Amino acid sequence: MNRRDDFNAVVKSAAAEASASRQALGGSYAAEFLKRPETFDPRKLTMLGRVGLASFIVAVGAPAIDIAPPNTQQREPGESNQEPGGWKTQRAVPMPFELYGLVLGTLTGAVMIFGCALVLSF
Repeated sequence: MNRRDDFNAVVKSAAAEASASRQALGGSYAAEFLKRPETFDPRKLTMLGRVGLASFIVAVGAPAIDIAPPNTQQREPGESNQEPGGWKTQRAVPMPFELYGLVLGTLTGAVMIFGCALVLSF
């Protein structure tokens, strides 16, 4: 075996071990939930992954629901979306710091000139 095969074997072993530990953790969270549901923190379930959540649901006794992927419409290759892409159109280009410096420097100078003129006029 070469190094790549050794590495792949270690990765598969680690993935299997992680999956088994998530499954066991899901079972222990289910036992904790069944003992004291009022003190159970559901944020613990976020790191379980698919295997751990399935283990939690089976241990709690909830019915298994097969969730279908969201509906996606197939488009023709030449067909384009008429709506603008959400995130890209809302992104604003930031003003460069040189322009901020120029504007703030000009305003500061104008305020200083106006202030000195006001002080000297009295």
